[in-house]
Amino acid sequence: MTRIAAIAFALGTFIGATASAQPAALGADSFQILDYGIFPHSLTKSALLRMKPIREELKMTDAQKEALSSPTYLELIERKMEAVRRVEDPKKRNATSDVDPNWMSIHKQMAASDAVQRDLKRMAASDAATKEIDAAAVKFLEPEQRERLDQLQLQLDGPVAFLRPDFQKRLGLFRSQPSIIGGIVAEGSTKMRKTSIVPLPAGLKLEDRAGSLEALRKQVDTPEFRAATEKARRETRDVWEATIRRIGRVLTGPQRVQYVQMLGARFDATKLRKEDDSRSAIQFLAVKAGVAGERVDPDFDSKVARPACTETHPRALFDEAHHNIDTAGGPYKPFADLIASDGYQVIPNREKFTRSVLDKADILVISNPLGAEKKWSPGSEKPAFGDDECAAVRDWVSDGGALLLISNDGPMGSAAAGLAKWFGVEMSQGMVIDPKDSEGHPSQLVFSRENQLLGDQPITRGRDESERVGRVKTFTGQSLRGPEGSVAFLKLGEAATDKGRPGGKPVSIAGRSQGLALPYGKGRVVVLGESRQLSALIFGVDREPMGMNVPGVDNRQMALNIMHWLSGLIDSRRD
Repeated sequence: MTRIAAIAFALGTFIGATASAQPAALGADSFQILDYGIFPHSLTKSALLRMKPIREELKMTDAQKEALSSPTYLELIERKMEAVRRVEDPKKRNATSDVDPNWMSIHKQMAASDAVQRDLKRMAASDAATKEIDAAAVKFLEPEQRERLDQLQLQLDGPVAFLRPDFQKRLGLFRSQPSIIGGIVAEGSTKMRKTSIVPLPAGLKLEDRAGSLEALRKQVDTPEFRAATEKARRETRDVWEATIRRIGRVLTGPQRVQYVQMLGARFDATKLRKEDDSRSAIQFLAVKAGVAGERVDPDFDSKVARPACTETHPRALFDEAHHNIDTAGGPYKPFADLIASDGYQVIPNREKFTRSVLDKADILVISNPLGAEKKWSPGSEKPAFGDDECAAVRDWVSDGGALLLISNDGPMGSAAAGLAKWFGVEMSQGMVIDPKDSEGHPSQLVFSRENQLLGDQPITRGRDESERVGRVKTFTGQSLRGPEGSVAFLKLGEAATDKGRPGGKPVSIAGRSQGLALPYGKGRVVVLGESRQLSALIFGVDREPMGMNVPGVDNRQMALNIMHWLSGLIDSRRD
């Protein structure tokens, strides 16, 4: 995935998870049990329907399962998630450091907080998106399946269900019941956060290297650790049930009877546990160590056995002056190290583009610029370059310079589209989906000689047979259309569509590309519609590779060939 962010993963985390399931403050020597049925969760129906045991409990048909993966439904999810991301993120803060533990006092303090008002705005957007996504999902179910799904959701919510206004209304809570119950839930949640914490064995150190997770697992998977996790489960579930009993004493007799009826037959929530305890502990440790998300692969081999630039060393100027996501010392370090090993001079640039700045380089590398500091922050989609900068780059390339411009979909595409237009290149700014010519996820595209999507161009041919590119993979990006005279060396297939185009519906993009090469005056330009293909990243505790480190692809060689073509090392007469 990529933030790959696969839809099923996003449903279970981005929209489905709520504050009730957030871990307490943990040290490096402990992790928290968050099992379903042990620690209260508040999950959306959409997230539940992605879980195999839930589908089996509902006896869903193959047609119903397929409907939840239909392009129309997935497109709805993507649109709603993007709308939530566009809501301004609240600034980081410690919201629990000095608040009164009394429930009503906390509520009043929160309501008066400007920071929490921003939180509430984002939560409202998320709630609205969740309701629409859930409503679309349950349409695929029969009435009795919908009723059972309601019961399963209520069981897994546990005490936190009583905080939901819709449930309070269904149960007919009145007068002071919601506030009293809110205090009980808050107290119970605090206790459960304490009882659900399990100490990890002493001396653990997680290194982000191949094989390190398995070695760590052997240290964690001990009789003592297993006993501690079972104790935490038992004590946390006891607090859960005690909290429900306390809530029951606040309810009227008819309300208690109705609540039991609404729960339905008990579902074995242990079926939803995906992984063993030692793996869960390692995942928590990985999050705290900062090796659970997307990061540079420390094991990527950037050494070039036969460097191309031995006599002269072309200067590659890396743009870092336009809020770039990809920098030579950040996500693009593998690419920077690779070309440095090939003999190029890597020069980070933090100045706006002028002719004097550009004359310091032979090749200008720009990857994922933004109009503001952070992705999806207000203004991030605005043009990253002023007209004076665009003109300076255009004139410099026309006089013999070389440009490598790379931009993904989303705000990066919008921020880079203006510069691309100066060279006659149109960026779609939407996300490319191709269910046919893809692997792992419809947004992870494959370009090969077998599927005839790898164009014949010096970049794919290389200087000799040893540099010939046969298979390239990209990892979610936008589509491009080049001007007359450009060559598409990463061509999009007949089934490819753009999703999330500003102001439009998904459209066919057959004939467009994700990789273009074009001469411009005395210079050369390469434009890519996806960035990870030229890096070497890993994702998650399983270190899923993305980019040049993916087995069975020639992204690494293509990265070198692009630089060889831009610097003129590949004979121009073969273009």
